[in-house]
Amino acid sequence: MSIKVYLAILILTCLAGGYALEEALSIQFDNVHELSNKYNADLLWEKDLVRTGDNTAQFLISVDLILGSGNTYLIDGTYKKGVLLQKAFAKLSENASLLQNPHLLGASAEQVRSINKLLIQANDLSEGELFEEELSELLIQHDQLGYILASNIQNVTSEVGERLKHNNQILLDKKEDAALIRHIARALFALLIAAVWYWASKQISIPLRHLKESSASAVSGSSFEKTSYGPKEIIDLSYHLESITATLFHQASHDQLTGLYNRRAFERILKQQLEKGSNHIERDALCFIDLDYFKTVNDACGHAEGDKLLISVANILTENIRTSDVVARIGGDEFAIIYMGCTLEKALIISDNIRLAISNIKHHCENKQYQIGASIGVTEIEKSNQTITEILNTADIACSIAKESGRNKVYAYDQSSEISVRNSKKMLSVEQIKAAITHSAFVLYKQDIIPLNSQDISLSRMEILIRMKQADGTILDPEYFLPVAERYRLSNQIDHWVINRTIDWFNDHPHELNHTTSIFINLTAQSLADNELKMFIINKLKMSDFPADKIYFEIKEAAAISNIDDAKLFMQDLRLHGCKFALDDFGSGHSSYAYLKQLPTDIIKIDGVLVKEMTSNSVDYATVKSICEISKAVNQLTVAESVETDEIAASLKKLDVDFAQGFCLSMPEPLDCFHVDNNCTV
Repeated sequence: MSIKVYLAILILTCLAGGYALEEALSIQFDNVHELSNKYNADLLWEKDLVRTGDNTAQFLISVDLILGSGNTYLIDGTYKKGVLLQKAFAKLSENASLLQNPHLLGASAEQVRSINKLLIQANDLSEGELFEEELSELLIQHDQLGYILASNIQNVTSEVGERLKHNNQILLDKKEDAALIRHIARALFALLIAAVWYWASKQISIPLRHLKESSASAVSGSSFEKTSYGPKEIIDLSYHLESITATLFHQASHDQLTGLYNRRAFERILKQQLEKGSNHIERDALCFIDLDYFKTVNDACGHAEGDKLLISVANILTENIRTSDVVARIGGDEFAIIYMGCTLEKALIISDNIRLAISNIKHHCENKQYQIGASIGVTEIEKSNQTITEILNTADIACSIAKESGRNKVYAYDQSSEISVRNSKKMLSVEQIKAAITHSAFVLYKQDIIPLNSQDISLSRMEILIRMKQADGTILDPEYFLPVAERYRLSNQIDHWVINRTIDWFNDHPHELNHTTSIFINLTAQSLADNELKMFIINKLKMSDFPADKIYFEIKEAAAISNIDDAKLFMQDLRLHGCKFALDDFGSGHSSYAYLKQLPTDIIKIDGVLVKEMTSNSVDYATVKSICEISKAVNQLTVAESVETDEIAASLKKLDVDFAQGFCLSMPEPLDCFHVDNNCTV
């Protein structure tokens, strides 16, 4: 049946029930009304009876007076009253339903008639010797007739009173019964409507609830269960929802570009494997893949060509894995594979085949050929005592070792390996990072930025650095926690803490603020798209009346280029409030110069990788030189990072680099040690 039929049944039931209720109440009303009318008529009849009885008593008194005194002047009036009484008794006898013996009224009329005859006889008497004797005989007859008449009237009146009292009680009982029946009928009608409503709603709501639950479970990964009962519209809707939820689940669990599983779906599947526990006999392995030199292609050829390359890599992965394996794209150029029921040795063989296939990709763009590679880390999944974070971390550590070992290699994580242990110590869990954010377990450090030429050295310039303080007092460098924070999208919360704490610190130290001209604060890629963080910075600067022109937000070149639109909007909005920007790690890509015109920066920080080798590598020297020339052309200052020797500092000064930052010039130290004209004793 359709919903219309269920509604029609509900409406018809309401109408039929309402009609039945009306009929039942109408019958009860008519019965009560009829009894009430009958009772009222009987009351009027009783009043006539009482009035007639009173007149009869007066009549008998008058007759007794006439016959007792012999005065005949009252006979005519009394006789007429007797005639009226006869008519009254006759009329009362016509409606004597209250009486069990209605003939008493007729007998009373006859007795009145007999008494009237005595009056006629008395009137015909002539005065003489027998007059008094004759009157006496008439009086005796009158007394007999009057006694019977009075007794009849008394009996009739008493019987009528009892009967009326009984009828009144019947009427009251009937009214109470009618009221009770009315309440019961209304209650039954309400129950009927409620029952039909419950039935109809149950036929509709239960299938709808089933659809809702099935849709929710389907989106979370379970299979969608169609509804096989209920209204036709809901059954049809369930078939449509089955298709829609399947589409939504696929979109929610798959990467739109490559069609592979996304990170969320991958972690869900990995969690399901771990939940199988030790009862699951077969071992699994996890493979983490980070593409080498992908950024080179992406920067040189653009995002469209980079996307094509990612699709090619995805195709290679799906072609080289087994049907039981699960492959996912978990980051920009990062992929992961769960080898189901696979030994570590077998997983290494498959992973190496994937590495070879990826290294054989020849991507052509703008008459140039690009080649990429893949650094792959493989770890065994031990379901009994591992968490998702631990497994991903070990795979990531193995991948990092493969990359550090020269890239385009496969490395298996080994707990007994010294290099694996050393890298493990560098990786904190996401739970530890969340706890640090919650409890503000961070410390601000600063590293001075030194002018190389004619800038005023009396004013301080510094980059704000962050460290994590552990429970035992150990201070951890960012490499221990920032990569994990960025992977789990927590880096913007860390940026929020750094900005807030830095502004508060300098507000609490106005003397140091007055002697500081530049405060460099790093922003991660995630923060560039965080509108809430942007509004926080603006409001913080306004409320604290902080000199915004002293703040230089550092944005890494890779983050700015990969999020060019977000970066431009973020920078433009904050520049309106006085903030300045520095492009960090400049020169690490091959298309950096093309983006310089688009990004509203004030300072370029030359990538430390180039600076470290510039005195021994002519290519790096030439690159640094060209960056200096381009910076002057676009009217931007330059800062060289990772200046670790005096020789490098001298070379940078010859190239007219404005500022330098590195261990040979200034070591990082806690911000609390910064006091103008004082040295830190910590």
